Amino acid sequence: MTVLITGVSRGLGHALAAAAISRGMAVAGIVRNPAAESVKELAARGMRVFDADLSDPLSIAGLIAQLREADVVPRTLVLNAGLMADDFGERVDAECMQKVLATNLLAPLLLISYFLPAMAASKGLVIAISSLSARLATDPRRVAYPASKAGLSMALSALRLRRDLPSVRFVTVEAGRMAAAPLPLAVTYEAAALRILALMDDPDPPATVAFPASAALIFGVLGSLPAACRSWIVDRRSKSRSGGLTKTKL
Repeated sequence: MTVLITGVSRGLGHALAAAAISRGMAVAGIVRNPAAESVKELAARGMRVFDADLSDPLSIAGLIAQLREADVVPRTLVLNAGLMADDFGERVDAECMQKVLATNLLAPLLLISYFLPAMAASKGLVIAISSLSARLATDPRRVAYPASKAGLSMALSALRLRRDLPSVRFVTVEAGRMAAAPLPLAVTYEAAALRILALMDDPDPPATVAFPASAALIFGVLGSLPAACRSWIVDRRSKSRSGGLTKTKL
């Protein structure tokens, strides 16, 4: 079974590719920097490497040409690559917003559209790594990120309505905070990778999976609060950080 994973140079993508290879799966990975040591390590273990800048539509077109030439037809497509950035401060950073939206939403949709006919024939599985931020934004300086993740989640909801694609399974993973080592309200990359591998083994996986459960519960509670109260909590959380901007993925 071939698994195609975007964003395998680090974090969840790297952990998932490594775990899939360990299980004997044929893995193809999409990265921006194929020269990275982490990518070389996976390539040495048998992963096929394809390079593309998913924030650039022209690069995505080139990637699809690469995949076509290499005759890559995945049984499972994991849309993991994501970009998070501060794009809405005193001024809107339109270029940054475009890159976030292209990486997190446009690129996944283009890859799905390219592979969908073949995946329909092979009873394929599409796993989109969304975010708990698709439910509830937590940082007023980051507008494109939650918007793109909400769009990705909704896109898969729409694809599930396609009556001509009954054999393709679409799974949305709403991930919270992830880290290399155990942290409060977080899940390790390795543990998250095992959760996703379990979805690949499931003949009838759930449409949506959210983890860690503690973070999903907190998001549910925050979502029930008035906007002014949520804003106060977010502001207090930001000020409790040591001066800089938080880089936590939520």
